[in-house]
Amino acid sequence: MTEHLITISNNGFYRICDGLKTIELRINTERFGVIEENDVLKFINKNSRSVLKKVFKIKKYSSFRECLIDNEKYLKKINNMSESIEESLDIYLKPKGIYTKTKEMNGVLAFYLE
Repeated sequence: MTEHLITISNNGFYRICDGLKTIELRINTERFGVIEENDVLKFINKNSRSVLKKVFKIKKYSSFRECLIDNEKYLKKINNMSESIEESLDIYLKPKGIYTKTKEMNGVLAFYLE
């Protein structure tokens, strides 16, 4: 079991603390691709507060759309700022979102948290 540090927005951080956000999505990079089931993610917010969560499952997807469709009934456990897959895609993909389509080509990892 390995511990991995992940920075996260205050909104996401408090939702994880409250048990409302139980699925964390990240681009499949060298940094996140090494995380395994039963590893611990140490989420830290902009105020340097932290919380530990164990990963019980990881799923790899080719895109955010594929991931969101597969988890459609759990959208609120991924992000509470959207009501639909399309709104979620706007949050994750630029020009409005967090990631670019180029980065998404690496695939998407869904970390399911205990």
